[in-house]
Amino acid sequence: STTALRVLTERGATISADGGEIAFTAPDMSISMSIQDAAILDRALADGVPCFTTSTIRAHVPRFRDLILSCGARRILTSDNAGGSSELSEALSYEVVPRLCRAELLATECEIQYVPYSKITDFCVSIEDEAMGVSVTRAYKHVGRFTRYDAERLLRKKLDGVNKSTAGVTGEVTWTRQILDVQAPDKRTARLLRRTYWRLPRSLR
Repeated sequence: STTALRVLTERGATISADGGEIAFTAPDMSISMSIQDAAILDRALADGVPCFTTSTIRAHVPRFRDLILSCGARRILTSDNAGGSSELSEALSYEVVPRLCRAELLATECEIQYVPYSKITDFCVSIEDEAMGVSVTRAYKHVGRFTRYDAERLLRKKLDGVNKSTAGVTGEVTWTRQILDVQAPDKRTARLLRRTYWRLPRSLR
């Protein structure tokens, strides 16, 4: 929407010469999204309808530790984690979500409370005064080509977890909606994930 683009440009985004893309550019990285997807995302955040959008991250430094992380990303990176090795992905996600969604960090993974045996999510943000969970995963295959089967298995697993953690969250920080941030290595994988997402049952989306 025009309002969304105005707000994004006020926050430092630039629009490409052909008018088809909006981008946040810094010395260490750039984050871009098509104008069409930016409008879809804005409408979904406002209306609560499911959507799938794609953004692109381009690093301008050779190593992750050379990135100039925001305070929120550093907080996620250094906070207690419920297990696994996902801190880098979660910190990178927080560099993207606040820019595209105008979000602020509310709670990190271990600061969120759940009912016993609930699935959990990675962090919680505030978007236009509404709390939303953010779950982060990677669409990556160590051996072989990432296929439609891999995409469906990943999305079904993660979306099921998103729905269950939303049902199980309790305490001071709760939400009714979540963002699933899937980090893909290339555009082919991102396109495959998008096509697969819209074939999933509405109850998962």
